[in-house]
Amino acid sequence: MCIRDRVYFPPLDRFYYMVQGGRAKGKKILEGVYEITLDRTDWSESRIRRLEPDSPGETGHAWAYDPVHELIGGGVRGGRFFAFDPRREAWYSVEIQSDSEHPVGTVSDYALAFDPVSGVYLWRTDRSSGRRTWAYRWGNTPQE
Repeated sequence: MCIRDRVYFPPLDRFYYMVQGGRAKGKKILEGVYEITLDRTDWSESRIRRLEPDSPGETGHAWAYDPVHELIGGGVRGGRFFAFDPRREAWYSVEIQSDSEHPVGTVSDYALAFDPVSGVYLWRTDRSSGRRTWAYRWGNTPQE
């Protein structure tokens, strides 16, 4: 199984394609983050390049752009939240602390979005994590 998600990052006017392992039509997929730069005046000049940031480890799928912190966040897996900073080409992660008696678990399908009004990520967890809805405000802001 190959997990993929594409997110637009307005500050750089680029798309980022997050790929997490697997196979497609019998061929191994290269894991990683791909930056897609579109040339809207000459489509043949559009480019895709694989970035080489340190791997965050195995993440879930479902990503969203966070305009508050200018990050791409999500990939919730095993109670960890991941964020990618396209400007620095760097990964960050944090274990989500919760007052709930239920563990956070792993995001389901592509059920994750960012709410810019409240400044939180919202997602639903998978079946094994109880299909619960969670909200998380990024607080692991990268330091210069």
